[in-house]
Amino acid sequence: MPNVQLQSGLQVQRRAGWAVCILATLLLATGCSPENPCGAGVTPPSRSFSTVEVCADAALYEASAAIGYGASQFTAFDEGVVLYVEHGPQGAQHIFGAVSVTGLNPGERAFSEPRGCQGAEVYDPVSVAYTVSFPEDLYPSITNYGAGWLEGGTTQAATSGPIRLVMNIWDVIAAYPDEERITLTAQTVVSDACGTTVEATGAFLLSLDE
Repeated sequence: MPNVQLQSGLQVQRRAGWAVCILATLLLATGCSPENPCGAGVTPPSRSFSTVEVCADAALYEASAAIGYGASQFTAFDEGVVLYVEHGPQGAQHIFGAVSVTGLNPGERAFSEPRGCQGAEVYDPVSVAYTVSFPEDLYPSITNYGAGWLEGGTTQAATSGPIRLVMNIWDVIAAYPDEERITLTAQTVVSDACGTTVEATGAFLLSLDE
């Protein structure tokens, strides 16, 4: 009988130990651990300035837009510039457009504190439409519509990009079988929360040498 009691006591201790481990795991999973920075309280995202203030500041500068390209920085279209499609990991081909503006409310993206504990908020979103048209409309136009905030974040100057413009380069080549390069027309329309709209157009050469 003493052996049976000793064995039962060990089983109870083991079960208690497992219960403690499970409870600790649940506390960590639910964010109750003191090591979890979000468990101590979260300050939700909030804007830095009012729309009225930003629009008044934007009015101090001439509203304008310039259209161009670039994956990491804005480059305006120069005469004779040639773009080459980039091949994505899933078989798609694309080029990256970009836009630079002045005198607009660039919008604002705010984060919670500590950062990452809640989703970000976008205030005064900006609408950006970027369209690329092909010669004689032998291939359908490509338009990317976006709404958000502009990089740079000032009313004096800001940029939007990269703007991914997806195409099937093989179909483009088939539409222009005798061409090594074709001239594409690019157009952008940008509108901010102040009611200001700016437009810009440009042109570039697309290489069909694949």
